[in-house]
Amino acid sequence: LLVQQKKKRRDQKRKESLRKEREKQLANPEQAPPSTDPLMQNTNSMIADAVGRDSNVKSMQENASGLDSALEKLNISAGGEEIKSRKALYMAFEERTMPSVKEEYPGLRLTQYKEKIFNLWKKSPENPENQVQ
Repeated sequence: LLVQQKKKRRDQKRKESLRKEREKQLANPEQAPPSTDPLMQNTNSMIADAVGRDSNVKSMQENASGLDSALEKLNISAGGEEIKSRKALYMAFEERTMPSVKEEYPGLRLTQYKEKIFNLWKKSPENPENQVQ
């Protein structure tokens, strides 16, 4: 019973002191201490820099905008001259050689044509594995 009474008094005193502090802050809002939370200060500075038309224009100038600059970042030219991946190189080789293989071997199935082209690809100088570095 005594413990409960002590707890009640302590809570009342704490509530009273909090109420007095709030009254002081409301009476003098200019004297309220500024927020010292570093996260809030960082957030406020980020928001100030990242809002508005000027920040959008600035970010567009820094980043790639448009199809040509996006392709440039991917190392692909608009004309298709610089193909970097092996699969893309093989597909381009297959497209170029399919008509000549069809002339040489008429009547084969598509998979058979692709096998012939793949065997040609293994020996081709266009294959990156065959290029001397």
